[in-house]
Amino acid sequence: MKDEEFKNILNLSTHRIKNLLASAKALIAIFRKSKNQKQTLSKIEGKINLINFGIDNLFESIYLTESTMEFFYEFFDFKEILIKQREKSRQIVVEADSFETMGDREKLEKAIGIFINYMKLHSRLEDKIQIKFIKKENKGKLIIKSVNNKNFNLKLDNDLTIELYIARKIIELHGGKYKEQKNKVIRLSIDIPKKAKRLNLG
Repeated sequence: MKDEEFKNILNLSTHRIKNLLASAKALIAIFRKSKNQKQTLSKIEGKINLINFGIDNLFESIYLTESTMEFFYEFFDFKEILIKQREKSRQIVVEADSFETMGDREKLEKAIGIFINYMKLHSRLEDKIQIKFIKKENKGKLIIKSVNNKNFNLKLDNDLTIELYIARKIIELHGGKYKEQKNKVIRLSIDIPKKAKRLNLG
């Protein structure tokens, strides 16, 4: 594997999946003796869904680290991704320039969603998450920050640690840059290039 960070992500992923499998096995044992089998089945289904999610994240992180994941490029206005995020939550405030870029829209949308969820974790429900996107000559500058942060040194759970790794890799493989600053509030600074560097258009 290419870096120590990824080895840590791999260890977290496998540990998480093993724990979920152990929980599912325990629930199956309970199911065999349970009178309320419908409720137990629902819990088993929930664990299986989490296992699937963990496996998907594991393979995605491997493909991104090895730069073997296929990207589907298209031209689109990056502002649309931010507006879509705003429509999902009243907590989000967006100020954005229109910016036509070429990249994998679905993967970039996923990465931005992960970054926003990370900010939500560090914020109170009443705090606004500010998203500002400024158009520059050959790139766009995306700033995500919260007015106030709670749990400033909050330890991330395994799932979010893995997702943040995936989100950063998506940005990097588009030729962008990610930077996190902690000074009273957490501030994410992300550069979005006008044209992705990994062209596999055939």
